[in-house]
Amino acid sequence: MVQIRRSRKQRTEAAIAFALARRWEEAAAENRSLLDEFPDDIEAANRLGKALTELGDLDGAAEAYQKALAFDATNVIANQIG
Repeated sequence: MVQIRRSRKQRTEAAIAFALARRWEEAAAENRSLLDEFPDDIEAANRLGKALTELGDLDGAAEAYQKALAFDATNVIANQIG
C-alpha cells in the first residue's frame, strides 16, 4: 500500500477544516501531528489549545497555549487564554 505524504500546508488546511466543522478530535490529532514534526509551529499550538478546550481538556489546552508562549511571549491568542 502506497502512503501519500501530505505537505505541511495541506495538513494545516485539514486542521483548520476540522475545526471549522467542529470535528475537535480530528482537529486535535492533526495539530498534534503537526507539532510532532514542527515543534515550533505556534499556530498549530494555538489550534490544538482551541480543540482541547472544546473537548473539555483544559489542562491539555493550557499546555498547548504555554507551548505557543514559549516560542512567542507576545502571542495574542495564547496570552488571552493561556
